[in-house]
Amino acid sequence: MCEIIPYERKYEDDIMRLIEAEGEDWKIYWGMPNALRYRESLGESITYLAICNQSVCGYSRSLKDALCIYICDLLLNNHPANKSSCSC
Repeated sequence: MCEIIPYERKYEDDIMRLIEAEGEDWKIYWGMPNALRYRESLGESITYLAICNQSVCGYSRSLKDALCIYICDLLLNNHPANKSSCSC
């Protein structure tokens, strides 16, 4: 079963592992020193998690202004090698 939940800091390491698994293309997020700032931004942004089979398999991070919500990051781990692929 999959569910979408608001961000909780207890999932921070799971999100960072998900991002790092994307490889060099996402290094701007998981590489130092940006990783520390990005971890902070998860809690300061509008962040939702996709939880499938009791593990984080995706997330979205957004910002808002007076008129709109802007999606900054959207990642769903649906790789064939992932046995718990998301179907959210």
